[in-house]
Amino acid sequence: MTRHFAHDPKEVARARRLVRTELEAWDLVADMPALELAVSELVTNAIVHGRGQVEVHMQDLDGCVRLEVRNEGTVGASRPTVRNDAANGGWGLRLVEGLSDTWGTWCDDGSTHVWMERRTQRRGNELDGGGKT
Repeated sequence: MTRHFAHDPKEVARARRLVRTELEAWDLVADMPALELAVSELVTNAIVHGRGQVEVHMQDLDGCVRLEVRNEGTVGASRPTVRNDAANGGWGLRLVEGLSDTWGTWCDDGSTHVWMERRTQRRGNELDGGGKT
């Protein structure tokens, strides 16, 4: 599933609704809070640091969900570092790191892509509490 959103902060709520609808269709309701929060952070970052349309791509893979957000602009996103309490910014990617089993970024043709994968809590998956093992 891929959807495009305007470069507008109001679109963050629309992206959350999209994730919620897809997870319900995939019978992954237990993963909804974490992935809604992750898409909120990633779309917000795309709007704040990028330009142009924001693209959200989500896949139900075998035992995990992959969420990717693309925006125009090649600022990229970097791994979170230890920050002090006075730091402005950088907390959203730290949150995404905590919600994911793996994540990363890449830039190509004037676009920045930030992706994450999270193991799901469906049918025989061994996760008990929805976090990292």
